[in-house]
Amino acid sequence: MNKLAMLIYNPRSGRQKEREIEVKHFIELMNQRDFQVEARRTERPRHASDLGKEAASRNLDLVVANGGDGTLNEVLQGMIGSQVPLAVWPAGTANVVALDLKLPRTPFEIVNLITRNDSRYRIHVALAGTRYYFFTAGIGLDAEIIEAVDAELKKQIGKGAFWIAGFSHLIKWNPTPITLKIDGKIYQGTFAIIGKSFGYGGTLSLTPYARLDEDMLDVCIFSGTSKLKYISYLASCLSNSQLQRSGVTYLKTRRVEVSSIVALPVQADGEVIGNLPMTFEVIPNALTMVVPPGVLRQSQQV
Repeated sequence: MNKLAMLIYNPRSGRQKEREIEVKHFIELMNQRDFQVEARRTERPRHASDLGKEAASRNLDLVVANGGDGTLNEVLQGMIGSQVPLAVWPAGTANVVALDLKLPRTPFEIVNLITRNDSRYRIHVALAGTRYYFFTAGIGLDAEIIEAVDAELKKQIGKGAFWIAGFSHLIKWNPTPITLKIDGKIYQGTFAIIGKSFGYGGTLSLTPYARLDEDMLDVCIFSGTSKLKYISYLASCLSNSQLQRSGVTYLKTRRVEVSSIVALPVQADGEVIGNLPMTFEVIPNALTMVVPPGVLRQSQQV
C-alpha cells in the first residue's frame, strides 16, 4: 500500500519554471519509493500553516516542506504537537535549519533520506509569544534590520541584502535597554538572542551551544551601548569569540520574560512577529523531523 505524503512548496523560491520541473522530478522519485504525493503550492501569507495543519489533521504519513526558513516556520505553526514526520527540502535564501541539521539539498538525496528507517527523531522547539520557532528569536537590533530589508534587493542578492540593511541601520541606531527575567534573576542588555539551535544566518552563530535535541533555550545578551561596541561584537561573532567578550552574557534556561520601556520589535526565524513585552519558552518533544542519523545526539528516534 502506498504511503501518503503532502509536499508544501513555495513557488516563489527560485525561478518558477525550474521549480515546477524540480517538483515533478521529486514526485516521480517518491512514487518509485511507494509514496503517493499531494503537491500543494503556497498561495498567500500563512497558507503553509494551514496546509501543515490540514496534513496533521489527516494523519498523513509524511509532510515535505520545500522553501526557505520562512516557509518552514509557517509549516511548523500548523504541525506543532503532531506525530506526522516533517522532512525539509531546502530552497530558500538562508536555510538555517537545513544547515544545522546537515540536510541534503537535491531531490534524490532527500528521497533517500526520507526512505531510511532510522531518520525520524523528535525535536524540541521554542515559543515566542504565540509564535513557534526552530532556530532563533532576536530582540531589538536584528528585528529592526529585518524590517528595513528591501524585499526586491533580498530577491536579487539574497543574504547580502541583510548585511546592507544592517550596516545602514547601525549608523543611525540608538540602543534601547531591555530587561530579561530568567530563573528569578534580572539581566540587562541592549540586544538579545534566544536560540533553539546554533544557526543564525549562514555560518554565523550567536548561540553556538543551542541544540534542537536539548529541551533548553540558549540566551545570549549583549549590553553594549555604542555603535563601535556593536561593530566589535559583530567581528567577534564572525570568529566565534563573542562569548569571551566583556558585556556578553550567555546562559541556558527554559523560560525568559523580556520587557523594555519601548515596544521593541521581535523576530523569530527571520520574520518579525511582534513587539515587547514577550515571553519565550521551550516546547519539549514538539515535532518529528526527518534528519540524517547521527546529527541529533540526544533526541528520541521514532
